[in-house]
Amino acid sequence: MHLRKLLAYLFPFLLSVILLSYALQKVSIAQIGKLFQEANYFWLSLSMVLGVVSHWARAHRWRLVLKPLGYTVTQWQASVAVFVGYFANFLLPRAGEVARCTVVQRSSGVPIAVSVGTIITERILDILILFVLFAFLLLVEAQSMTSLAWQFLAQKMPALAGYFWLFLVIVVFGVCFGVVLVWHWGRQGQGKFSLRMKRVMAGVWQGIMSLKHLERRAEFVFYSVLIWFLYYLMGYVLFFCFPATAHLDMWFAFIILIIGTIGMSAPVQGGAGAYHLLVGNLFALRHLTAEEGILLATFMHAAQLLVLLVLGGSAFLYSLWAYNASRYPKNL
Repeated sequence: MHLRKLLAYLFPFLLSVILLSYALQKVSIAQIGKLFQEANYFWLSLSMVLGVVSHWARAHRWRLVLKPLGYTVTQWQASVAVFVGYFANFLLPRAGEVARCTVVQRSSGVPIAVSVGTIITERILDILILFVLFAFLLLVEAQSMTSLAWQFLAQKMPALAGYFWLFLVIVVFGVCFGVVLVWHWGRQGQGKFSLRMKRVMAGVWQGIMSLKHLERRAEFVFYSVLIWFLYYLMGYVLFFCFPATAHLDMWFAFIILIIGTIGMSAPVQGGAGAYHLLVGNLFALRHLTAEEGILLATFMHAAQLLVLLVLGGSAFLYSLWAYNASRYPKNL
């Protein structure tokens, strides 16, 4: 059991190191440093401010979901919990949900079983939004995206290039099969894993049902759209940090948003490595070199990460000081 937990901690970190090393193999620290020196810090600061506002909007949307369940959480308490969650996710992927629930339980007395369900409901909603946006992207950019993926495989993994569609079908089938298998075990099994899955499913169902009883549905929809729009603007304004990218269009920023979100969702620390590889190679669509693409992806990733580390770390320290665990019962 201890070995399994240790591997669960080490694997994402090692995978992140491998992916990041692979992505940055053709660029130097000096090149990265020069890029940051040449950046226009007005646009960088604006991107960071937009990032902070997006996380504030996420915290407010979470409050709207918790309200029908009978729990009133202040904007400050929800925001602290959200930032602590992002910070924990950087240290250990998927730990952010637990940290976020723990903080709001200590600050507001919301039972962890309830907050977990609402967070999973949020995740499901965000995945559905991402799926719709990704489907729209493929509908418009199917030819260019397929060509780019094919070129990447031909350069990096030539043995797989001839089997691109077979590889894609296997990946999609594997993901679907894994989801069905986990769902079946959760519903039919009797072991510890199954019991845990049943509790999670019950929490998800409660969270979904809370959406039916939202007092301000229009406001919930508005903030859901606002969150993604702010994510989009965060990336778009970074184009103006450099003369070489100031000409990039708004549609390309939309492509960066979708593919970058997929990279940030990878089970590695802060999406490091996965984000660089996915976004870095996208710049080939706008005739930039692979080296330039990786450097720009590194800059964009660092801009997002800096906000989460500074504010997330500050929120974590504040939560340790302000929310003394001994003051609140453990409502699990």
